[in-house]
Amino acid sequence: MKCNLCTLSFTLWLLAIPLAAQWLSAAWAYGPDKQVAWQLPGQLLAQASRARTQLQSNSRGDQFATLPAVQSVQPTEVAPGAQLTISGVNFSSSPRDNLVYIGEKGAQIQSASSSTLVITVPPDVRPGKQELIVATRGFRANQFEITIVGPPPELDSVSLSSAAPGATLTISGKNFSTNPRENRVNIGGLSAEVTSASSGSLTVVVPVLASPQYGVSVNVEVAKQKAKKSLSIDIQNRQY
Repeated sequence: MKCNLCTLSFTLWLLAIPLAAQWLSAAWAYGPDKQVAWQLPGQLLAQASRARTQLQSNSRGDQFATLPAVQSVQPTEVAPGAQLTISGVNFSSSPRDNLVYIGEKGAQIQSASSSTLVITVPPDVRPGKQELIVATRGFRANQFEITIVGPPPELDSVSLSSAAPGATLTISGKNFSTNPRENRVNIGGLSAEVTSASSGSLTVVVPVLASPQYGVSVNVEVAKQKAKKSLSIDIQNRQY
């Protein structure tokens, strides 16, 4: 009789081992932060199975159906501090769920919908071609590039009050491009050749204009940004 009881106890103990292993396995799969000790092994296994199924589904690429995508921006060339509208699909209508970077600078999101993000371009972003980075709920959108233009040029003075056609004229101000070809100077409606440039001055050749003319306008444009004010010069043989 005692032997039969020993055999029965031993058999029950053997049966208990795989059940305990199943419980521990399920608890580990589900995670230690879900208070697994209070749940039955069957429930734990079902939850772990659903979690694994979800992860497998994501790994197969099912999430690509809802990945954010940038389709266009407006304007295509924008200055620091200006507003930029990003159009696309699968953005979040909650601004906090979206992240936007221009180059290495984070942009403030003013408004958001599933298809549009309105942002303020960071004031310290560098001019030139910059990568636009958009992410929604941790998923990054496709690559997109925009052009950041510098602040508009400002004109202070010209080196001559009166000059003859072909004379050399220096325009002083700020926010000019150091690349002469990126500065456009117009004197009296004609383009003036820019021979040298710095951020604070431009050296140009006065175009061939009928003379005498008085109060001829001098205008400057840099990277499609026009100076808010113009200067003036007299065109005549007397130079001073």
